[in-house]
Amino acid sequence: MTTEQAHKLAAHLLNMAADQFSNHGCNDFDLSEVFPEAQAVQISDDIARGCGWSEEDIRHDSYTVDWLAMRTVAEILAPKGDAER
Repeated sequence: MTTEQAHKLAAHLLNMAADQFSNHGCNDFDLSEVFPEAQAVQISDDIARGCGWSEEDIRHDSYTVDWLAMRTVAEILAPKGDAER
């Protein structure tokens, strides 16, 4: 498997998982479990902005919605023009 194929597969699997996670009760995911706090807040804000949230709707903390994080990573990993979003 090539790197491009792996990225395409990972993006597809993340989108599938995001579909499943979006149907669960609590979808909060604390990015500070993976990144230092300041970096986690920046990534959370970037995810929100990427979804078109206005600045007043962005929480400016380390929490995001799990399935939005998955979709964002899938979009980054998918070969250009191949995102499923």
